[in-house]
Amino acid sequence: MKMKKLSLGTCFSAMMLAATVSVTSCIDEDLSKCGSDYKIVYKMNLRTNMKTEIDQTLTTPEEQLFAETLKKSMTNVFSDYAHDNDLSFFVNGTIFHHEQNKMQANTASYTIYLKRQDYRHLALANTGDEKLIEIKNAEHAKSLALEQIAADTIDSHRYGIFTARRDISDNDFGTDINVNLYMQNCAAAVVVDRRGHDIEDIYGYVENMATGFAVSDSIYHTERNTAIRARRITANDGSRAGGTGFEGLTAVCFPSATDSWKYTVVVKKEGKYTKNVLNVNTPLKAGQLKILKMFLKEDGSLTATDHTVGVSVELNWKPGGQHDIEI
Repeated sequence: MKMKKLSLGTCFSAMMLAATVSVTSCIDEDLSKCGSDYKIVYKMNLRTNMKTEIDQTLTTPEEQLFAETLKKSMTNVFSDYAHDNDLSFFVNGTIFHHEQNKMQANTASYTIYLKRQDYRHLALANTGDEKLIEIKNAEHAKSLALEQIAADTIDSHRYGIFTARRDISDNDFGTDINVNLYMQNCAAAVVVDRRGHDIEDIYGYVENMATGFAVSDSIYHTERNTAIRARRITANDGSRAGGTGFEGLTAVCFPSATDSWKYTVVVKKEGKYTKNVLNVNTPLKAGQLKILKMFLKEDGSLTATDHTVGVSVELNWKPGGQHDIEI
């Protein structure tokens, strides 16, 4: 077979051309694989009925005074202030980049180094300080969930929990990327008008609430019937003295698992316990506050001002039979 002879100059030119093509291709390839700094802006969005619920339910001058106490007890819950955030970026459903930050604001921007490609982005806020809720199965977008700690009875959530879901495409990296977070838990309050009756103690808990939240699908689920222990709130004006004024209980939790849920209130009066089970037939949704306004009777039983709330009463109830309520 005959070989075509090339001059030295021709060989050198060919070698230079090949090297140029190779280098150019390598640079282009490297650029396509390298990342860059991108600005992502996170904003907390609080959509709640709290003000409307308080204004429409607690209407008398005396109730409005107690309403201020109720509002203060909800300061860390119905708030658009984020203490921390947890940011996950997924490619084809698998975690690609993850970071946690102290946010300390309702809006914050971060410069994040990412490869320019398509992502499923899930963002969480206030999960770092909320010890009753854990982040589970964070390696994959479909499985990442917020779960309450596993127990028969737990305390109320301390903070409003916020999440966001956003698909980021390759084209979105041309401008600043905005991510809006929304509240995923809620609160139920019992406000008791004592009607001149004195009591020794009052406590309660809510049941039939969701125990977890799948972030990517925005679906609540229930693994067990966990009772959420309510907090007793006290007015600063001394309204408990002499058997007058109001008593308050607040429970912060995930939304109701179904359209029906219940709030158990135990009243201790003259050494005897009365168990009141309030059956509510309207769902409690994310971001909502539901106030159950009740009147106290001589025997420790409660009556509801809302005719849609059913009340079952057990007089001379013996505590400790159903739930381990640690007060």
